[in-house]
Amino acid sequence: MNALKRSSISLCTILFVLSTVNSMYAYVPLHKKNQFTEIRQIKLQPVFYENVQKVAEKSRLFYDSSNITSVGWTERNLNFINTLKLENNDIFCNNCVTNDNNELPSFEIPRFGKCVGGFCEYQDSGCYLNIAKKFWWKCIPAGINIGGLKSTAKRLVVEKRGDDECAVTSIEDFSVTSFPFTKRFDFDRPIQLTPKGSDFELLFNIDTQNDIHLLFMDSTCYNPTDSMLEIGIYFSEGLTSINEGPNQLVTRYNDVAPLASKAFKGEIKIKFVSPIIYIYVNNVLKISYTVKTTLIRNLFIAPFTRKATFSNLILACSNTSTPTPTSSTASSTASSTASSTAPSTAPSTASSTDSSTASSTASSTDSSNASSADSSTAPSTAPSTAPSTASSTDSSNASSADSSTASSTDSTTTSILCEKTSSFNNFSITSSPYVKMYDLSNPILVPCTTPDFILEFDVDSESDLNVAITDMVGFTSEFGYSESSFGFESDNYSITRIQKYIDNKETTEITQTGYSGHLTIKYVNGVLSLWKNNESEVSYKIKNLDLKKVFFSAYTGTAKISNGYFTCMKFINC
Repeated sequence: MNALKRSSISLCTILFVLSTVNSMYAYVPLHKKNQFTEIRQIKLQPVFYENVQKVAEKSRLFYDSSNITSVGWTERNLNFINTLKLENNDIFCNNCVTNDNNELPSFEIPRFGKCVGGFCEYQDSGCYLNIAKKFWWKCIPAGINIGGLKSTAKRLVVEKRGDDECAVTSIEDFSVTSFPFTKRFDFDRPIQLTPKGSDFELLFNIDTQNDIHLLFMDSTCYNPTDSMLEIGIYFSEGLTSINEGPNQLVTRYNDVAPLASKAFKGEIKIKFVSPIIYIYVNNVLKISYTVKTTLIRNLFIAPFTRKATFSNLILACSNTSTPTPTSSTASSTASSTASSTAPSTAPSTASSTDSSTASSTASSTDSSNASSADSSTAPSTAPSTAPSTASSTDSSNASSADSSTASSTDSTTTSILCEKTSSFNNFSITSSPYVKMYDLSNPILVPCTTPDFILEFDVDSESDLNVAITDMVGFTSEFGYSESSFGFESDNYSITRIQKYIDNKETTEITQTGYSGHLTIKYVNGVLSLWKNNESEVSYKIKNLDLKKVFFSAYTGTAKISNGYFTCMKFINC
């Protein structure tokens, strides 16, 4: 009887925990309104100790009071974790619920800790894991994820743990896309290396479709007259380029796919021991350069073209501060000084196909290789250890097709291209029992402040795909809407302007061939175009319609949309 009673109590406990876990909520910051942070309450899937422990061990992303604003929160906002109230924390929420005591709901994950709003404290350590976004708040508990770090990162932890101000931290995995232009640095997302220009060591994995460029600056805001250090790494050639000084960062239109040999997967380590910066690729030293005029505090990374993904970023720094360059030093050492300190790894000669690549006389070589259209405004298209007269090293080392594309369109690019990207959650849509069933209640909002945008996503569909784009009113707007059809089976792609939405509720017995791949929808200068696997299929001029809401539908069956994001473009100075 006692055994049965214990069994009943245990079962009731399990059911109670399951019920509590099933009703777990998390809060997601949306945007700032004056001093207030507007948040949204979302419901999470059931979370149990084994799952959250795995997340805790894998998560190397850490935020404290110095950088939590980069993910939308403020330190004051997060007081709700302890007070269980949103009041007096500068938070505004339309859909957040409270319990009978007017407190935010909380629950305990056995063996892990208490959770409030998606923040779970690990075993009374004062360190909180955000299980919705998989990052740590305030600290990472001692030992919880050391086993998950790579051997090099473990060494960094051991070496740097004694420093008071510069402990080992992790940086969130991220991607940067330059397509359809060259070298598009994301100036909204700096990697903050050190607050005082201290020595540091940064380790990360990279998966890129093309060569990469590293841009080191003092400020997080780009100013072409400031001194900055740009380093290009050309993986397939084994070459590098260096340009220090004021930099115009000219970008060009280039939608030509890079050669497969340009792709690279591996590990990069950046080590700064003032005043020398070292770059290692797969533990092989590629650059050793003495920094002259640039205070190294922030880093921006971009592929020359296409996309690069960065992961497992580990940053360790020391308390040795870098002396601030004086104005006399800065003025006497202009960008042309890079040639005298070119990395010893760069060869003095190159093959006939790369005759301008990385030589000690790169400046004169660059000018001879630049096209007449580019010579006055743009740098050379060859990697160089010294900057050109334009104080920029636009080092593509590209194929002839790339070079011709850049030259022919260069005159249209007259200023810095600033872009912002915004991703959205993966989702699926199903058309059943009727064909082409749009979910009218769940539009995806175009987040851009200017009309132009690029929408990219991966799709795994059981049939053809349709994408409707409306203004803010939606399908009932008097201006109608546009409908894009991706006819995978027939290879027929079309864009139609429809004046009025009619729900026909048609059925069909036809079975179509499925499709899995990458799709792009571009809206630039009033022209809407469809792309499949980076190949243009059709374009259409849109008039008198603001494209603000996006709806998806499969013709029949289910379509899964993943890795979706918008790129919002405008030609301005950053």
